[in-house]
Amino acid sequence: MAFDTRGRIWVAEMRGYMTDLDNSGEQLPSGRISILSDDNGDGRMDRRQTFLDSLVLPRALALVYGGLLYAEPPCLWFVPIDNDRPGARTLVDSAYATGGNVEHQANGLLPALDNWIYSANSALRYRRQNGRWLRQKTHFRGQWGIAQDACGRLLYNDNSNQLQGDWLPPNALLRNRFFEPSTGFAQQICTDQRVWPLQRSLVNRGYEPGVLDSAGRLQRVTSACGPLLYRGGQFPAAYQGNAFVCAPEVNLVKRNIFQAAPLRRAAQQARPGREFLAATDPGFRPINLNEGPDGCLYLVDMHRGIIQHKTYLTAYLREQLLGQRFDTIRGQGRILRLRHKSPASPPPDLDQADTRQWVEWLAHRNAWVRDQARRRLIERADPSALPLLRQRAQDATRPETQLQALWALEGLEGLSAPLLIQVAGSAREPWVALQALQLLERFAGPETAAAAALVFETISLRQDSVLDLALCLYAGPWASVAPVFGLLENVLRRYPVDTLFHEALLSGLSGQEAPFLRHLQQQSRAGEFVFLKKMLAQTAAARQANQPVAWTREPRAGRDQLSAGLALYQIYCGACHGPGGQGAPNLAPPLDDSEWVGGRPERLARIALYGLQGALTVQGRRYSFNGAMPGLADNPDLTDADLAALLTYVRNAFSRSPLHFTAEQIGGWRKKGKPGEGALRAEEWEEN
Repeated sequence: MAFDTRGRIWVAEMRGYMTDLDNSGEQLPSGRISILSDDNGDGRMDRRQTFLDSLVLPRALALVYGGLLYAEPPCLWFVPIDNDRPGARTLVDSAYATGGNVEHQANGLLPALDNWIYSANSALRYRRQNGRWLRQKTHFRGQWGIAQDACGRLLYNDNSNQLQGDWLPPNALLRNRFFEPSTGFAQQICTDQRVWPLQRSLVNRGYEPGVLDSAGRLQRVTSACGPLLYRGGQFPAAYQGNAFVCAPEVNLVKRNIFQAAPLRRAAQQARPGREFLAATDPGFRPINLNEGPDGCLYLVDMHRGIIQHKTYLTAYLREQLLGQRFDTIRGQGRILRLRHKSPASPPPDLDQADTRQWVEWLAHRNAWVRDQARRRLIERADPSALPLLRQRAQDATRPETQLQALWALEGLEGLSAPLLIQVAGSAREPWVALQALQLLERFAGPETAAAAALVFETISLRQDSVLDLALCLYAGPWASVAPVFGLLENVLRRYPVDTLFHEALLSGLSGQEAPFLRHLQQQSRAGEFVFLKKMLAQTAAARQANQPVAWTREPRAGRDQLSAGLALYQIYCGACHGPGGQGAPNLAPPLDDSEWVGGRPERLARIALYGLQGALTVQGRRYSFNGAMPGLADNPDLTDADLAALLTYVRNAFSRSPLHFTAEQIGGWRKKGKPGEGALRAEEWEEN
């Protein structure tokens, strides 16, 4: 759902999702996008009108650029809005949500602070400039839902990790095509995955030991989704900046409080043993959270019995759902408003405001209004906004307003090097200075070298970890025209073994890796900066050989297009292991060039049949996960021939030892059965 500036709710209705246990009618054009209106101002929606009809599984929407951006797999579309009617639609991306199971496709469409639009379960971002849609690579993030904080850092999760996120602004580490970062993104923000449901839990893996407690209640989250960092202002101050997460499998919403930390964010559950919101209604399925124009929290309740897609539905869960008639709870989706007992403030009249008012609303107490103000200023493109925005950008007493003003100027192409240098040098809040330097990077050159070098020195003297990180990220682009190597060396001495700072420097020193390596070799001892020197050498060599790293390339899943297993891989495996077998942090290990894929065929087949749990090592790197990988043995839609085709694809696409699996082999391994209860344990297979 999304609010427009009139306070109406636009809703994507995926009406064809799991209408019954056999998933009949999923591909029928039963979906729609509707507009809900509150006609009398009492906070309840009184009227529904259909904006788009006859859609197949619409899954995401955003109101941007005077129109509606929406996802109807596999496509991402944009339609202008004219008097609540759709104009001629434009195809933004024909491969926004390709292949895969409906549970595991891109979603979210978050218009972020940096004027790009981000999705969960995706490695792409979008924006429109001068009437043209841009599509750019970014980090792959999460599964279901995406949010941001006041600095524009992104938050997300996966089914068994309730809160993950980035420590840095988006793409800060993706500026060097010959370097593959490993930290600063997909970080565990909350490591406590405990849930406290009010009743017995009916979940897909409830038969596995340790999933349920002695009372039959789920112990750890298994379908975390819809994260939101609350900045609405209607709740008491203690709730401002808290992260809320949905757990629909146990009918509750979690609340997490961030711990004070300048850089590496971490959060803990607000009240261990008690959830923010929990229900005894088994049909209560919170899946998404939104802030409204009134500052209240809006909750999308799927309200149905079946939430697990048929692709992953175990025989155990199917039997339980039928036995308790959960399949009869459907077609009751709703939106709930959560507000503090104090009256909600009426939203400002956004549509009737002039440019000056929009600029003033960059300081509004409700983040939804602030974000709308920035976006509307960009869309209006009124030149009279520029001096007002520059004034706001220089007011160091309002850091959040500074950031909104800077990015509004970015969207209006109204930035200048002198303004950004002034803001970077005078900002009280380090994150404002960091993003001022981020925006200053586009002005790197001889004409700005002296002023930039001076502000770098000024910032370095403050000895603040965020500012030091900013220098590692953004001083490098001036290396060919200003003496920044000595400054960067001094900063690094404060963090001699901190990978985050070293990788930030590698991202910022794009094209200057070899000269900086020579500088370090001359100015440091042999045992200093060992990791950094190694990475500088490797990156310089990759540049010399013109071999960009993996994140720059389109997924390689198309290498084996003749294999019938490609489509099966996209449905059953690609959502977690990635379309190119690259894996996903905290969720699934890489398959590409993995010894688990290229090793003994029986081991690979039995893992596919019966799943895998526990930590494992791939190419010398240890991976740990909160949840087990489900097996496919109980899936009635997968024959032995299907599994053979899937594994043949995996083996041929992601290993250097091609192999053809047969249905007879799969059948033989299946007859051996599963040793013990639950998924296979990784340590039992490490040496086999």
